Amino acid sequence: MSNVDMDKVRRETMRWQLLFTLHVGEPVGAGDVMLKSVVDEILHSPVTPIELHQQLGHLEKCELCTIDRDHHGHWHARLTAYGVNVVEYAVACPEGIKRPAKYWAL
Repeated sequence: MSNVDMDKVRRETMRWQLLFTLHVGEPVGAGDVMLKSVVDEILHSPVTPIELHQQLGHLEKCELCTIDRDHHGHWHARLTAYGVNVVEYAVACPEGIKRPAKYWAL
């Protein structure tokens, strides 16, 4: 029997995918609707807007991204310099983010 917490794996994977997608969107960032469609495809299961906002909020609290919230409830996120460094493997990754191992390192 496995003791793997699948909800935790899902959250941590989603956080990495959000960071990576925001990095691809630099310097503009990305809106929550676009981020949701990307994460839905990668995770092979739909995420709710609330779930997406929870994980973006977590990344914001970790100072990995900034979020502009509009009055219609949509969010637009951009990476901070620290977030870019995490995605580019220039600094250690904070706990709670499932960043893949750096396979190209010697």
